[in-house]
Amino acid sequence: MFAPPPAATLAKVVAEASEIEVEMDGQAQTIVRPKPPQGFTYGRNGGVYFTKTEIDGGEESTSEHMLLPFDFFMLDTLVEDGVYTTRFLAIKNGSKTIVAVPNKVVTNKDAATAALAAQNIMASFGAGNDKHLFNYVRGCIGEASTEDNALIVPPNYGWQFDGGFAVGDTVYKQDGSSYTFVSNKLANLIEVTRPHGELQDWARVMHMLMVKQLWGQIANLALSFGSALKQFTPAGAKAFTFHIASSSSGVGKTLALSLSNSVWGHPVNFSVKPATSERTMLQRAGMLGSLPLNIDEVTNKVRGGDKEWLPNHIFDFSQGGHKLKGMGSANAEMRDDLHWSSNSTLTSNAPMMEAMMGARETTSNGEMYRLL
Repeated sequence: MFAPPPAATLAKVVAEASEIEVEMDGQAQTIVRPKPPQGFTYGRNGGVYFTKTEIDGGEESTSEHMLLPFDFFMLDTLVEDGVYTTRFLAIKNGSKTIVAVPNKVVTNKDAATAALAAQNIMASFGAGNDKHLFNYVRGCIGEASTEDNALIVPPNYGWQFDGGFAVGDTVYKQDGSSYTFVSNKLANLIEVTRPHGELQDWARVMHMLMVKQLWGQIANLALSFGSALKQFTPAGAKAFTFHIASSSSGVGKTLALSLSNSVWGHPVNFSVKPATSERTMLQRAGMLGSLPLNIDEVTNKVRGGDKEWLPNHIFDFSQGGHKLKGMGSANAEMRDDLHWSSNSTLTSNAPMMEAMMGARETTSNGEMYRLL
């Protein structure tokens, strides 16, 4: 009768790069599990192991010990404003989680293990296993850093310098490939631009609008698609403001804006609240890039006494770039490279054109050419 093989043999570790099938975003994908750092191996049936070398009676022997009972391996490295972050994929009981580890924390074991623990990644119980987990993560990041092929986190949505297009948490390349990213600057926008629902259901709503001949709402929907095409218009026409006005309620102004929002994100939360400061609105325009800046119900903003807000907003938005701001502590400018080529749509209960051309010290004739 044969004796059972030792546990390490049952695990049958894998030390080379290998492909595994995982389901991500509802689709089956083949992901390359990279070769683990020296001294670590993958379990054929999942898990990460570390190699322990022992000397007994002058003889050296090695054995495999479990570090993590689930798959955990590096996906890619992202760079945002010169700051690098490495992403790992954790697969627990069929559930996939992306774990982002800032590269700067791998210079300190406690900082690295704390960053991992905050995302529910902890080494198996055992003396010194935190050290082995730190060495594993540091080894993965160290080997990737020698290749210097980090993916660029887009500074804004829409068209990128290399011809790609960013929306949600994905950059779509001209060659048909794409990659996802995490971002501190775009975090709020990522939350409101994630795709939801089914295209067929959305298309049925569009069909219903056409049957009811709600051409005004459909026109505003077209403006949202057209925002991404502003990049290809002549200079001076890359940023334009549209105003939807009606003194009556319930005529579909908010519906029109919700339709516009739904092209790129959440039908309500994608809009900017009118109480937002002008500088913050323009900063959002810069982050949106090629996506429209939509603001619902600016009536109260103008009614509250800020008569100059609308012409100022129209003019500032039409410039397609954020104003410069100096640093108080140094003779220098703050870095502010926010630019946009897009549409901005406003809604209100009051017609603004008459107010802009009425009894004022100077009319807003220049702004009128930038407003429809």
